[in-house]
Amino acid sequence: MQNNIDYWKRRQIREAFNVFSQAEIAADEIAKLYIKASAYMTTKMQGVYDKFKRKYGLTDEQAKQLLAAASDRGSIDAALQALKNSPQTEPVTELRKVVESAAYAARIRQIRELEISAGLVMNAIYKQELAKNTALYQKLIPDSYRKSIFAIQQRAGIAFSFSDVNPKLMDRLLHSKWSGKNYSVRLWGNTQEVAENVKEQIILGALTGKTEREMAEALDETFAKGARVSRRLIRTESNYIFTQADMAARKECDIRRYMYLATLDMKTCAETCGKLDGRIFLVKDQKPGYNCPPMHPWCRCTTLAILSDEWIRTQTRRARDPETGRTYKVPLSMTYGEWKKKYLNKNSEKSSQDSDIIKLPDEQIFRTLSSRAQNYDILNPETGEYFHFVEGTKIQNRQVFAGYKTKHPLDPNVREGLAEQIGGDPDKWQHCKGCGHINANGEDRLAEVHWFQEESVGKYKFKIKRWLE
Repeated sequence: MQNNIDYWKRRQIREAFNVFSQAEIAADEIAKLYIKASAYMTTKMQGVYDKFKRKYGLTDEQAKQLLAAASDRGSIDAALQALKNSPQTEPVTELRKVVESAAYAARIRQIRELEISAGLVMNAIYKQELAKNTALYQKLIPDSYRKSIFAIQQRAGIAFSFSDVNPKLMDRLLHSKWSGKNYSVRLWGNTQEVAENVKEQIILGALTGKTEREMAEALDETFAKGARVSRRLIRTESNYIFTQADMAARKECDIRRYMYLATLDMKTCAETCGKLDGRIFLVKDQKPGYNCPPMHPWCRCTTLAILSDEWIRTQTRRARDPETGRTYKVPLSMTYGEWKKKYLNKNSEKSSQDSDIIKLPDEQIFRTLSSRAQNYDILNPETGEYFHFVEGTKIQNRQVFAGYKTKHPLDPNVREGLAEQIGGDPDKWQHCKGCGHINANGEDRLAEVHWFQEESVGKYKFKIKRWLE
């Protein structure tokens, strides 16, 4: 079975579909947000539109042409101005008499309020959607990486040493612009497009004389379309995260080739994915959208590591205990949970007992115009002010002196509080320190700075411990 390539193909595809299932669950939760938003907006618009069809108003086509000429398709005021500027046909004249009447003024105010509500609702959805997406990806990255290592070791039948997921991989994947934009930007674009479409529907309803029922149906369809786009985004991004975590595991194991696996069924994209099925590529040359999933939105393809006999011989030597001469085995009967407990968690516990401090490389504080620009809010406990590092400098002499992988555990209340407030695994929070140049109200001052960090969520709670000059 360990040499049965068909078995490993099927298993890899199952792993991919497990990831897609997790993405679908998250998408279902997000879809509920859109459903609630639609119901909320429908309730808000009650009384704004008539119960029955009006005898005046523009056709849908006329109203859309009018909005196309307006300075803002999502503004009732811009629509009314466009109405004044348009040719005064009979339908336009009749509609102007209604909307410019004193009796209609209150309805115009309600429509303006609906416009504001649409923007606020979609901003709230964006924040919740971003949090759900990020939480899923933060879980997928370490899970996919470790399961890939596990599968590789099972295929080889040996348990060789390896490095676990590092913060740089988490950061790189979460901030990737592999498709031109980061997922957070795409989510924002979708929610803002939904907001504009909702506003447009609100105004079209006023110009064409739609009933409350017709407006409710129009809003339902607008929000449903937004939820479909949201589902596509999280499904496609999940495939990217899963595949790149796989590739990172292969690089860690010094595996140089992979096979493209297309999901061969009636839904397979024959022109793109079907032609790649079974082809072998170099790991160093992998590129999403070219020779590596996702090749397109909704892509369900995956990849399989290629293990050569020479590679297995090398890893067998790597897995041999130098003291006993024993080779650690990973049989097919071993579950992922058993492997994780025996080889991953045990090694993590051992390393945490071996280190007094963990030295970290210097961190560059890039300038604002750089694509990699990042700075931190640093609390001065003496005054309560917040400062930042001087751009273009480095945080030097960085080290972890307490917490995960050191001899000095964090106070349980501290690590549990950090996990509850910020996120991450409470057992993996670390207390760190380093020296950096602080921009203190325009003055460059050197200080020792402390902070907390956890690999899946980043660095938080920077504060000045002491001034060094």
